[in-house]
Parts: sequence; C-alpha cells; structure tokens
Amino acid sequence: SQQWALYNTGHKNGTPGADIKAYKAWDVTKGVIIK
Repeated sequence: SQQWALYNTGHKNGTPGADIKAYKAWDVTKGVIIK
C-alpha cells in the first residue's frame, strides 16, 4: 500500500518530494488553538 508522508526526503528508498507538502502549508497557517 502507498502512504503519504508529511515531508518525504527520500530516506528508506522513498521518492523525494512524494508528500503532501505540509511544511509549505505550515508556513501559511498552523491552525487556531480551540479552548
């Protein structure tokens, strides 16, 4: 099965860049803390 990573650097024979680009999204927003 295929699994999506948050940030794939290609370690463990993975494909570099085959991820959901989470770091780019985190530059835009990290969400809101709900109390």
